[in-house]
Amino acid sequence: MNLHTILIVYAELSVLWWMYAWLYYGYRTDLLRFRLFIIRDQLFEAAVKGELDFNSPAYKRTRTTLNGALRFAHRLTLSKLLITALWMRRKDPTAVERHHEAMRLAVRGLTGNQKRLLLSAQEQIRVVMLIHVAHVSLPLFPLVMLFKFGLRLHWWRENRVKRKAFNGMKEIEAHAFDLGNQNDGLYAH
Repeated sequence: MNLHTILIVYAELSVLWWMYAWLYYGYRTDLLRFRLFIIRDQLFEAAVKGELDFNSPAYKRTRTTLNGALRFAHRLTLSKLLITALWMRRKDPTAVERHHEAMRLAVRGLTGNQKRLLLSAQEQIRVVMLIHVAHVSLPLFPLVMLFKFGLRLHWWRENRVKRKAFNGMKEIEAHAFDLGNQNDGLYAH
């Protein structure tokens, strides 16, 4: 390889890194925040309608979790998630248990519908955060893209089979119409 080729390769790799680290990561962070805002807005709307109590400890805990996720969304990566989990296990091994116990106590006095709303919101928070981590982590990014490609391929093949089946059904439908249109007295209306 000559110097010119090496410089071109480094320039291309730099552009790819810039596109991933700045443009794509910024897009994924904005998308995460957008999805978290939707969850927060749905909870707020439920509280305005009277389905949830603004002063409920469970609502406050969920809202605080959402606000924290929104505030630090730009820092959410796989490496930071793993380092934080390891650090928390060493520093305060019971923190996760205390958090879940506090949430369990907070939802204790709520109705079934209120529990469903809050637990659904918490599940959605976890899902959108995990999707974000999978998309912005370098080791997981290729796997996510391969998985998405597989899903799209499956969807394309499924639709192709449906179209073929539908086109085959047109002939059967036409034949059934011809049979039903015969006036030989076999079918009484």
